Amino acid sequence: MERVVEILQQIEAVHSPSGYTREVIQQIAGMAEQAGIKAVITNKGGLLAGNHPAPDLVVSGHVDTLGAMVSGVNSDGSLAITKIGGPLLPSFEAEYATIMTADGKEYRGTLLLNNPAAHVNREAGTAERKPENMHIRLDAETAKKEETESWASRSATSCASTHGSSIPTPVTSSPVFWTTRPARPP
Repeated sequence: MERVVEILQQIEAVHSPSGYTREVIQQIAGMAEQAGIKAVITNKGGLLAGNHPAPDLVVSGHVDTLGAMVSGVNSDGSLAITKIGGPLLPSFEAEYATIMTADGKEYRGTLLLNNPAAHVNREAGTAERKPENMHIRLDAETAKKEETESWASRSATSCASTHGSSIPTPVTSSPVFWTTRPARPP
């Protein structure tokens, strides 16, 4: 049982929001091959693993993580979201989020209710948690839309210069996803 838990932890550690599953599929394929199981990645990015040419039983599953897509930058610099799949937002409230850009850059933030302070918002405890009244607060000192956009551009530029690649598209103009997994170990 310990080995099963270890394998699941390795798989879970790979960020895999909907549309960004290539890395986790490749990892699972590698694990299968190490175990002596033939693994083939399909032209659509799916994984077929098994050693029997005509199996009597086939098991199917998904490896993408439920989450949300950033739908815009709010006037206060926080990120507006829209759900992908069926995440129950109350389960993720106040959790750290990893914001993943289309070009593979990752940023951190926290999913919060708009006006979450119960001492000034009498409805904080009873308000329905939905994308329209929640946001992601970035781990950056920004208080305006323009500051977040500027921070994203600077962060993208500094990331590019350390890796020697072209400057990635800023967070504010590319598809961005989040997950509530901890940051990857260095």
